[in-house]
Amino acid sequence: MRIWKMNIYVKLFAVCLFSVAVAACATSGVVGKSDPASGKSEIVEIQNKSLAKKVSIKDFKSRVINDLLNVQVEIQNNFNSTQEFQYKFSWFDTTGFAVESGGDSWKTLILHGQESKTVQGLAPNPTATKFKIVLRKL
Repeated sequence: MRIWKMNIYVKLFAVCLFSVAVAACATSGVVGKSDPASGKSEIVEIQNKSLAKKVSIKDFKSRVINDLLNVQVEIQNNFNSTQEFQYKFSWFDTTGFAVESGGDSWKTLILHGQESKTVQGLAPNPTATKFKIVLRKL
């Protein structure tokens, strides 16, 4: 009987620990997705409540230059204090598969109180028709 109770507690603890780990992984940044080809965009997915309260995606635009998707995203600091974070673009083809970008790395952005800045990304090749921008705290 004691072993059975102990197994239940161990399993319950493991489930709780797994739940905490999943919640921690889901709080890594703010993600905004767009499909400029169809004109549709998804709402901003909040993964880090602290960062999501402090910054927001104010606007985005896209165009095609020399067969490459060029995107421009305006990011707004919603607080009076300076926010320092990183952003990165990811690129996808028409079917939603990732397009290797090779050189896309995290870039640091500093926004002072209530400031907004525009960042741009250029697709690595003509197969990229969709993009995702990811923001994370330093």
